[in-house]
Amino acid sequence: MPLPLIPVAIALAGIFGGAVKKACNASDMMDEAKKIAGDAEHRVKIFEEVLNERKAITEQNLTSLGQLKLNILSGNIHTFVDKFSKMKNVNFKDSIGIDELRNFNPNNQEFIQLKTASLNAVEIAGGLGVATVGGVLAALGAYGGVGYLATASTGAAIGGLTGAAATNATLAWLGGGTLASGGLGIAGGTAVLGGLVAAPAVLIAAWWWECKAEEALNKAKTYKCKADEWIANADKINAYLKAVTERAEQIEKLLADFDRMLAEQLEIMLRNLRQNQSYDWNDYSVADQKQIAITALLTKAIKQVIDTPLLYEDGTLADESSFVEKYRNAGYNGVDTKAKVEKLLSSFPDKPALNKELVERTLLLKKDIVCYEKDNSSSFTIKAGEFVKVTDIVGNRYRVYYQAGHLFGYLRAINVQSNNE
Repeated sequence: MPLPLIPVAIALAGIFGGAVKKACNASDMMDEAKKIAGDAEHRVKIFEEVLNERKAITEQNLTSLGQLKLNILSGNIHTFVDKFSKMKNVNFKDSIGIDELRNFNPNNQEFIQLKTASLNAVEIAGGLGVATVGGVLAALGAYGGVGYLATASTGAAIGGLTGAAATNATLAWLGGGTLASGGLGIAGGTAVLGGLVAAPAVLIAAWWWECKAEEALNKAKTYKCKADEWIANADKINAYLKAVTERAEQIEKLLADFDRMLAEQLEIMLRNLRQNQSYDWNDYSVADQKQIAITALLTKAIKQVIDTPLLYEDGTLADESSFVEKYRNAGYNGVDTKAKVEKLLSSFPDKPALNKELVERTLLLKKDIVCYEKDNSSSFTIKAGEFVKVTDIVGNRYRVYYQAGHLFGYLRAINVQSNNE
């Protein structure tokens, strides 16, 4: 009789129904895991593309700025120093009235440094190999160029520039550091630039076969957290590289403007040299002397712009380079060349001399002082009466260890010098 089999059938149906329900739940979990992991992976890929594009733009801008610096040093500035170095009895002290040129003459150390740099720039521009061009020009764009190029030999100058690429976290990350032996490379650069590591990878296909549904969902959520953290860091670095790019573009435009002015003044100066057929300062009229002074003033201003670093060696944006924003925002339409150059020179910030004797010393602060993180993203205040130990000098800041809070941070030079004994 079939009736006794009915309860068994009902029981089997209940078991089967429960299995179906569990299977549905597992399927839902798998679908959710796929969606979470897939969305996170898609966002990571998008940010990777954005970051790689920003890196390429930044490298291109630094290289372009370096190329312009090299062109100016090997071009118009080389022409000026070649002619000016032959002049005798140069005296800007009384007849011109330009304070910035009071000690500027062919025997002045500043001029000799500029002359050496321009000669090396000519050699480098003519013999720069394809294998080193990227790193050298990027480093020249990121650092002050005259100081690096005013070395004893062209080889030493190139070595200094490729070495700069290796020690600068930004350049190493962009690829410049890989051109020099001992460079930090990509890993070293990323470690300094906000701790960004390789983008988190997800092997979705493997999860579906090797994991239970619940385990796959947990793994997907863990991956999402890692992806979110990576994207947050990538976003910060993208903003930082954008700031570097904008500053490089500003400086490049400024240098191009003043190089055009220098070309115009050089043409007049060379014409006056041909007419006077003399390199004796005293053989020139006051008007011609003033014209030479303006040309010299332009050269000195361009030298200061070229020598102002865009980045510090730790990869952060150099405070000194912010002068370009102040200058360009001030406007100078309709102003004569001499006034433009004087305005530029007045825009440069005071560069406090860093006291190397403070390194390894423990100092008592006389008043509250703000201590910055390496990338300037955050800061904390150290109260008066606390002690800090200076551990190193980086760029124009002191790296200090705040003993009471067990923290490392950076103090700007003016604060250190005014707030300690």
